[in-house]
Amino acid sequence: MGMKILKKIIHLLLLTSLTISSISANEGDVYLGLQFPGISLKYDITDTLNIQGMAGVYRDLNIYTLRSNYKFQRKESYDLYAYGEAGIIQWDARNSFENEAVPTFGAGAGIEWSLSKVLESDIPLFFALEVGYSFASFNNYGTYSGLDFGGAIHYKF
Repeated sequence: MGMKILKKIIHLLLLTSLTISSISANEGDVYLGLQFPGISLKYDITDTLNIQGMAGVYRDLNIYTLRSNYKFQRKESYDLYAYGEAGIIQWDARNSFENEAVPTFGAGAGIEWSLSKVLESDIPLFFALEVGYSFASFNNYGTYSGLDFGGAIHYKF
């Protein structure tokens, strides 16, 4: 059951990235970066809404998520945003029971600021800090729910 869900999420991430790459993006619509614990690709749908795909590895976990970020307060050098996300967490059991992939859900808020606005430069780098709550329930490893803290750096194309 878990591997079917994982394959669907991977296909969805690939489809999302292919869709984003096939869109004739205006300057500044696509971001590529590092978001703990992996890589991230974002696409601005509007000035206040973007979609984001992330894939990462943290210890024995492989994490694949899609999220939507809503910028609810925009200032010249920073934005405050809220997010909702869904994805798959796969437990890679090298020394444990067995591999297991389960859905995960989360929500949170963060702040993103532009290096170019802060330093008055032309470098299109964006830094973010965020806090959220996420949930996943494993059959063999129990339930995880709790606060998540994260950071990111993205380059805007």
